[in-house]
Amino acid sequence: MLRRYKKIIKQYFSRSRVIIVVCIVVTVFLSINLIKEVVNRHQIDEKIKQYRVDVDRLEKENSEISQLIDSWTTSRQLEKEARLKFGLRKPGENVVLVVRDNNLNNNTIDQNSEVLGGVVVSRDNINDPNYKKWWLYFFEK
Repeated sequence: MLRRYKKIIKQYFSRSRVIIVVCIVVTVFLSINLIKEVVNRHQIDEKIKQYRVDVDRLEKENSEISQLIDSWTTSRQLEKEARLKFGLRKPGENVVLVVRDNNLNNNTIDQNSEVLGGVVVSRDNINDPNYKKWWLYFFEK
């Protein structure tokens, strides 16, 4: 009878070892997957933080551009930019160009000269073709 109990006990413990090994393997497998998921979540959280920073920066740029667009809608700002960049003027208005240069011989404005795009052109050259005017503009400043 004692042998019978020993045999039952032996079978029980041999089964339990298999069960314990299977449980350990399953636990290790689940732990590895859990660690991968935690690392993945951390990476996603970092990307979300970076995207939020990018969104804040882009919203700031968007508001600056909106303010710039609003300032361009006013005629005063447009007029100022047109005058500065394109040398435009109103009809009947005279434009005065102040040249700060030690060599005033080439840039002297007299009654026989006119200012075209920031370049002093004598009235004799006003009827010249455009390619000559461009040549003067780029190479004879």
